[in-house]
Amino acid sequence: MDLKAYCEPAKGHGSLATADVSGQVNLAIVDRPRVMADNFAAFIMPHRLNHNRLESNPPAASLHLKDGLAQGEFDMKRLG
Repeated sequence: MDLKAYCEPAKGHGSLATADVSGQVNLAIVDRPRVMADNFAAFIMPHRLNHNRLESNPPAASLHLKDGLAQGEFDMKRLG
């Protein structure tokens, strides 16, 4: 799958879920992922809770809801 071709034209809203080392979960609203040259997905975010948690506990989950899909339609891709 060409991750950049899939993510670049996508419009919509997403969420990013992270947890600290003790298991406390945080969920934040984010923009679509940006695909870097090394084919990693990146999210633009302020240096706040999720950013700090990713530094100490890198696993995370993201969900992006694409605009323009009819009710009941879905377009799903698993990353990583």
